[in-house]
Amino acid sequence: LGGILLIPLRRCTMQVAAAAAARAASSSSKASVRHFSKHVARDARVLSQFDSGFGGYSSNKGITATVFGATGFVGRYVVDKLASKGITVIVPFRGDDLEARHLKLMGDLGRVNPVPYDPRVVDSVRDVVHPSQLVVNLIGKDFETKHWAGSFVKNYTYEQVHAEIPRMLAQVCAEQGVHQFIHMSSLAARPGSLSELDTSKLNGEIAVRAHFPDATIVKPANIFGDEDRFMNQIARLARALPSFALVNNGTAQVQPVYVNDVAKAVVNMVQSPDAVGATYNLAGPDVLTRKELTEFVFDVIRRPPTVVDLPISLLQGIGKFVEQFPGPYFTADQVVQQLSDNIIEAGEENHLADLLGEDPTSIQHASYRFLHQYRLGGHFMETA
Repeated sequence: LGGILLIPLRRCTMQVAAAAAARAASSSSKASVRHFSKHVARDARVLSQFDSGFGGYSSNKGITATVFGATGFVGRYVVDKLASKGITVIVPFRGDDLEARHLKLMGDLGRVNPVPYDPRVVDSVRDVVHPSQLVVNLIGKDFETKHWAGSFVKNYTYEQVHAEIPRMLAQVCAEQGVHQFIHMSSLAARPGSLSELDTSKLNGEIAVRAHFPDATIVKPANIFGDEDRFMNQIARLARALPSFALVNNGTAQVQPVYVNDVAKAVVNMVQSPDAVGATYNLAGPDVLTRKELTEFVFDVIRRPPTVVDLPISLLQGIGKFVEQFPGPYFTADQVVQQLSDNIIEAGEENHLADLLGEDPTSIQHASYRFLHQYRLGGHFMETA
């Protein structure tokens, strides 16, 4: 348990410094950002008018897409798939350009354009949406971000990130005449959920539908991949702690979906008539309990399956404490999420295979590449 409590403290100093730097931005610098944003948007709009090539890396599809949340886990894969098809991509970002400029390599010269913006300023959002025919919203957080202002205060709540910002994006897209708006929610966003995060995701779906009825809503299950905070987190905590704590003995079921499959599915929705006003459920081929998933990760990283079942109240108390710090690896809401299944339920359809045109990727096939790094001594210890 001590490891869970100490992990967030390692990043605290950097988070506080970053927050202080952000607050120091002057009004003149904001004006220059608006000026820069308009120039990038104008260039992207001009470039999109020339349709040439066969849809490859160096071609031009004549489409401009704005991808919100592009610097996140799923976003980088979506940008890669869009840019590699010759689609011009605008990447709105907050903070330092170091967080976005690596995405430029995913397309030909001038194809991927990072643009600074402020999601709380409508005019800033309009600037990055205006040149685009397609807008993809991938903004999401599995914890409420905080910053230091004498004490830790909330910067973005679940409701702001998953409901209020999508509402504003849908309004701006409708106002600007965007042809297609793709919004990513969650398979766990269902009525009656006790999770604040899942409830906010559901509120976001409702808000998007109200302001952009033809929006395409994507509802993935737990997403896994190289940079995830799902299977990597299990492996990371397994290395840091003598025993791994499960909620309700890990009886809840999950159906993990591979991030590359999700990105392919999203890109295959672009300009599809079937996607207009549609809702797509995306889940992987494997259904297993959280305990089985944890034991699978332990088997890959060669750790003994020392799993313990702790009282829910104790785990929520630990989560409440840990989430007071920036970048927490564990929160009280995660305890609530792990009490419920996150799978395709009876009467629901899994649309992933149809969107991909092939079989989805299993966790056994894709997870070894990024999990073997957590083996004690590394994978070179096994040479036979």
